[in-house]
Amino acid sequence: MKNYFQKILALFTGNDYPGSTRQEFYKWLVDEEHVSEKDEALQTLWEEGYKSGTAPNLHQSYELLRRNAGIPSVREKRRIRPIHIWQIAAAVFFIVAAL
Repeated sequence: MKNYFQKILALFTGNDYPGSTRQEFYKWLVDEEHVSEKDEALQTLWEEGYKSGTAPNLHQSYELLRRNAGIPSVREKRRIRPIHIWQIAAAVFFIVAAL
């Protein structure tokens, strides 16, 4: 039976299911029936995840999680906001006026 629980957990964690399916899975997971087998399967899954690597700090840990989960990275677009343009213009004006 242990192999059965590991297969269920691996299938669930490796795919994206609709909300109703996730809720049914969570109900099954916290159900009092076969608690020890579920715990062993979760422990095995945890150990496999831990073997995939650890990171020394929070940023690297997030990057490792993102890479393992297949989350694409999004580059932050830098832009100059209009208020910054007015602040720069005001600073230049005061410098020129001071000279």
